[in-house]
Amino acid sequence: MLLNFSNHQHNSWPNEQQDLANREFSSVTDMLFPDIDTMLSSDGIKELALVYSEKISQIMQQAKNTSPSEKHAVHIMGEFTFCFTLINLLKEKGILCVASTTKRIVEMKEGKKISKFEFCSFRDY
Repeated sequence: MLLNFSNHQHNSWPNEQQDLANREFSSVTDMLFPDIDTMLSSDGIKELALVYSEKISQIMQQAKNTSPSEKHAVHIMGEFTFCFTLINLLKEKGILCVASTTKRIVEMKEGKKISKFEFCSFRDY
């Protein structure tokens, strides 16, 4: 199971990303990413990451118990300092964390730069 912990539910992902997630992880479950206060201190980030680390650890343990032969990981994309802290906590617990990689395609239209992002792969943190 891939636990999608991001601001984008997996049903909004491009078809290529959904297909790869289902091939690699058999299933995808969404978990809402928190709204991180821009004024939150580093200690506040750590406290919030500890809370989510416990929640995610429980979900991942249940997934491993239910489907021990499947590959399990957490797809984490969001506010950088929170993600960094949380990923380190999860990795200490032996939980695989992945990011989605994209190719940025830039076009100029009527003097404006328009960026499109094309999904490429999942990469381990």
